[in-house]
Amino acid sequence: MDKKFPKLSQRNKKVEDGISIIGGNIYDPKPSIRNEHVFIHSGLIAYTGKINNNLLTKSASIINAHGYKICPGFIDMHTYGAYGIDTHTCTEDELTELSYRFPRHGVTTFLPSVGAGSKNIIKSAFQSTYRAMKKESGAEILGIYIEGLCANPNKRGAQRDIGNLCSLDDLSKIIREFPETLKILMLAPELDNSARFKSRIEKTEKNTIFAVGHSDASYAITINAFNNGYNLVTHLFNAMSLFSSGRELGVVGAALISKEIFVEVILDGVHVAFELVKLAFQAKNRGKFISITDSCSHAGLPIDNQEIIFLGQRATVTNRGLILDDGKLAASTLTLNRALENLVDKCGISFDDALSTITSNPANCLGIADRKGYIKRGHDGDIVLLNSDLSVLLTIGKGKILYNKLPRKRIERF
Repeated sequence: MDKKFPKLSQRNKKVEDGISIIGGNIYDPKPSIRNEHVFIHSGLIAYTGKINNNLLTKSASIINAHGYKICPGFIDMHTYGAYGIDTHTCTEDELTELSYRFPRHGVTTFLPSVGAGSKNIIKSAFQSTYRAMKKESGAEILGIYIEGLCANPNKRGAQRDIGNLCSLDDLSKIIREFPETLKILMLAPELDNSARFKSRIEKTEKNTIFAVGHSDASYAITINAFNNGYNLVTHLFNAMSLFSSGRELGVVGAALISKEIFVEVILDGVHVAFELVKLAFQAKNRGKFISITDSCSHAGLPIDNQEIIFLGQRATVTNRGLILDDGKLAASTLTLNRALENLVDKCGISFDDALSTITSNPANCLGIADRKGYIKRGHDGDIVLLNSDLSVLLTIGKGKILYNKLPRKRIERF
């Protein structure tokens, strides 16, 4: 454990009595108020507006954000971990540890992912996540994203084909044992098994979001899935049917044409070329494009061609991401603040449009826009301060300062 991240028992988990952030430009995520005041109290945003001297006197900390961007906390919907922690196999304490490391990249909410695995692997992931969700933590752990239980063998990608894959009956029992832990379930809708999974899970965990992914579905099958409760596409362009001979549009075509469907895209420039990212962004309306990392456990660490295990397979960490022994591209080493930078610098997307892809858009997709993704009164006190170069200077999660790289003169404490 390095010195920057003390042991859990040494961490100050106290919510500040009041935090005032003054100056700076507020993005909600659209630019809304300039050089004014955000006040956080009891973990919630209590005020935005002109500088209020009465609230300043009630603040335990006053942060001078002049020249900085004041943004909602970032939401990483799809990650397999970082800093040596693998969400597919990690313990409760490791997942809590990860929640304290993600804020250095602006992340205040995330969904740990679990891929193709046995009953024991899936149950262990649910148990770790369920328990970590109940504890005080850094970034909020929202629930599990299951990616590999119903993948098409022709589009499996890094989701390996194992003989003892967790069954529908086993998954149903696990969900009942750890309620309100499953958030997103990815299925390939062309598979008969997927219809059974969807029908059973809808009855067991009613708030589950269903995503199309690792799929060889035709355009017609995909559109039918969208009309029957699927509202998300897992890592668009990767491990799915593409355009074919100008006649068959596949999953990608259906996703780009369907205005109400959310799509998530890995923004490392390797999994998807930046030119395709721009095409997808233009095809979708502003509110339906979500930037993700799909990061592996080595994200946030130096790239050193180290060998690691990913979803039970040997892989090498390279500057192109995680490469399996068979040469397949697997997860990324991307962090979410870099995804934001890539959208702006490499794709020419305006900052506020790019910001929405990691704040308001995932909040709307996940059904948590009443408390996340915006800087509004009554929302969670999740705030990120960015410098002009988009580097993260400060992350606040539910009124707790989780990461601080501000100059000392920028914060007054009382």
